[in-house]
Amino acid sequence: MLLQPDMRPSFDNDVSRILKEASARGVGVEIVGSGSKRAIGRPTNVTHFLSTSMMKGVTLYEPNEMVMSVRASKPASKRASPRSAAAGAK
Repeated sequence: MLLQPDMRPSFDNDVSRILKEASARGVGVEIVGSGSKRAIGRPTNVTHFLSTSMMKGVTLYEPNEMVMSVRASKPASKRASPRSAAAGAK
């Protein structure tokens, strides 16, 4: 059972499994990044929260094609320097 009140998965496949389990059980889940925008919009009435804050890192960097893919919680300040991040991931 992956479904818990406060979840912080590190991998995409964990998020998928958590959301499938929540859907099957009819449980609402609020998905939160760093939480900086939680005060915007309507408040939610859920008991389960899924934070993407642990999902960090560059997953794809192709400078010749000007393509880069990062996980959900990669800070924008770190995205400005993908070469160093990609080199560290190797």
